[in-house]
Amino acid sequence: MNQNMKIFPESFSGKRSLIHFARTLLVSGAIGFITGLCVLLPSCTSTASRQIKLSNSAFLLSISVKESQVNVNLKERQIPLKISEGSYIYRAQVSESEDTLFSSQYLSVTVTGQNVTIRGKLAGLDIEHNFYMPTDKPWFEEHIVLHNPGNSRISLSEFEMGFPLRIKDKEGKIIPELTEDRIIAVPFRHRADDKNGVINDHILTDIIEKPGWEYRPNFMLLPFQHKTRYLHVRSRHHFSEGWAWIHGDRSIGIFSFNQEHLVYSVLSPVKTEEGTILRFGGACFLPVHSQPSAVTRINPGDSIDFGIMRYQSIPGSYNEAAYTYRAMLDEKGCRFPVGFNPPIHWEQLYDMEGAWNNRINNYTKSIIEKEAAKAVEYSCEALYLDPGWDTKFGTFLWGVEWLGPRKKFIDEMQSEYGLKVSLHTPMPPWSAIKGYEMGPSCVSDWPAGSRRIAPPETLSDTMRSGPEICMGSKQFLDEAEKRLLANCEDGVCYLMYDGTGWNGPCSDTTHGHPVPYLQEDHIRNCIDLVNIIHAKYPDVLIELHDMLDGGNTRRMTPVYYKYGLPLSYDENWGFELMWNPMEDIREGRDLAMYYYNLACNVPLYLHIDLRKDNEHCVMLWWFASTARHLGIGGTHKEVKVVEAQKAAMKYYREFDRFFKRGDFYGITEEIHLHVLPGEKAFVINMFNLSDNPRTITGKFDLKNAGLDKSLDYMASKPWAKIKNGILEVSLDMQPWSADVTDVSVSRK
Repeated sequence: MNQNMKIFPESFSGKRSLIHFARTLLVSGAIGFITGLCVLLPSCTSTASRQIKLSNSAFLLSISVKESQVNVNLKERQIPLKISEGSYIYRAQVSESEDTLFSSQYLSVTVTGQNVTIRGKLAGLDIEHNFYMPTDKPWFEEHIVLHNPGNSRISLSEFEMGFPLRIKDKEGKIIPELTEDRIIAVPFRHRADDKNGVINDHILTDIIEKPGWEYRPNFMLLPFQHKTRYLHVRSRHHFSEGWAWIHGDRSIGIFSFNQEHLVYSVLSPVKTEEGTILRFGGACFLPVHSQPSAVTRINPGDSIDFGIMRYQSIPGSYNEAAYTYRAMLDEKGCRFPVGFNPPIHWEQLYDMEGAWNNRINNYTKSIIEKEAAKAVEYSCEALYLDPGWDTKFGTFLWGVEWLGPRKKFIDEMQSEYGLKVSLHTPMPPWSAIKGYEMGPSCVSDWPAGSRRIAPPETLSDTMRSGPEICMGSKQFLDEAEKRLLANCEDGVCYLMYDGTGWNGPCSDTTHGHPVPYLQEDHIRNCIDLVNIIHAKYPDVLIELHDMLDGGNTRRMTPVYYKYGLPLSYDENWGFELMWNPMEDIREGRDLAMYYYNLACNVPLYLHIDLRKDNEHCVMLWWFASTARHLGIGGTHKEVKVVEAQKAAMKYYREFDRFFKRGDFYGITEEIHLHVLPGEKAFVINMFNLSDNPRTITGKFDLKNAGLDKSLDYMASKPWAKIKNGILEVSLDMQPWSADVTDVSVSRK
């Protein structure tokens, strides 16, 4: 790639001539070095370049800085492969401006050991751009911080930085060494909301030739939106928490991580005079998804930290890249705690659907006691109460009139059935929207001062204004704290924060939240309400639905986001695969659970409707294998299925520690391992996810799961054999069936 390659501005912001582009930069002061302003930074010079190299066993990064240009040459040394060459991309656009800036100015460079820091200005913002390459690791990291040094707020409508990669030559042919390369999303090679079989697995040319897409966060408002305002919106960008760039028998991970601002690893095509290139890594604002939303409100003195982008050399293909990303999250504290042991739930909703409409007659203690008896028969550990336990939908107030005193109820569930009690606690983004309640509305039961005031621009005939209660209001949060703590004080062991999705701003200045009230302000309020409970009751488990999309199949926030921080939440939601789980398996939505587990140890919670299962218990075993916290409910109409499910649950309970806190490995999508290296043991789940009888086979080297290959292992079923530390499985399976075996060291 030509190091002096120019980026065409019209590729971003309409057709403008290069002459107009240059004039724009002069007027804006972006190329002030021409007028002698270079002296603002001591190491900046318009005549001499600065060249730096960072290297370790995996990468070699060469950086050449001259005037407004930062030229990079990046090589992966293990493949080996040159993965970037040319002008590093800096680009920003201020809101309500037609002018796009493409170069960082007033550059200075600092080198300290294995750190290189480039400082400059772009769109009135200070940029601090750091590369760190440890000598003893197979990775390097990039860290970007923006700072507003001025006296006025800056709002960006576009922002991106990143490495350039030329995929095609001047004749339009793919570079020969990249022909077979693929780039695959981590963790969601399959998402639960993928449409028409589309998966996030691309040849490199797809990224520059085919459009990407973004989410449009607008929880619960879809039926009222104009038909062009759907939640999946065509985009120039392709986003994921990370990417696995597969080249032959090795991979390159491009992994993002940030707990303060919501960021992704974004791939974008960029048009240049030499053709379209791929921009990767760095940092990127997603304008439709509006992430990180902080770039749209950068107040004087504010800084935006984009976290880290890690580039890692990985032996192996997609699974190894996923495990590597998972290890990075573990390193950052995003892993279930030692001894993680959530209670298996019996979900009363499935056999009591609609009971919330007439709580006093259909949600009585005597009816709930029948559900408790079922919970015992199915080997469950806790009774999960869905809408109906509360006075109205989302009040968090106990229905004393039909359930009796709360503490007495909870104590009797434990003493008479051996069950803990868990609660569904829906939040105002769902519970305070008319027409979406599961029972009577709760709005009148919250302080009048908590009412939401929607900005006028959000109101129209095609889009309702959102919830009547603002979750970000101190009036709601203060009262919610009292009510939730009261439930915990009487012995509730688990809370589900459902319906937390972002569904619009609030302009009430008495609420104590910023105005404009951004998505990340809402996310902070969700986390605050978790922190408050955990500060007093750290052992109460809290499941937190997606803070942008609530209870849907979509996952709009990164899978690790805000997990592992002090007093934060305990579990993610399993993509709403609770209503038709068998159909979800047949149509492939369930694969999101599998790929999530390959790449993430933040626990998933899901309850499933056993009425939809078959005699092979394929549905029960699939979600038992992919949800570290399992809930079940519903009574199948066929006795043989009921008996098979009860038998499966007895086996599950005997080995549930493997499913709750074992290390997850996938031989294929249909063969799962749950490993406890300390026990020198593991469990294997086998599935035939097809309409035809098949022989399912696979191999796995036990050393890859941290197991001692020199030991003698024995499986409880003959279809799994271990020889010289190599596991081989082979099983003839009926359509849509499952089997399971446990493996431990032989005690001859």
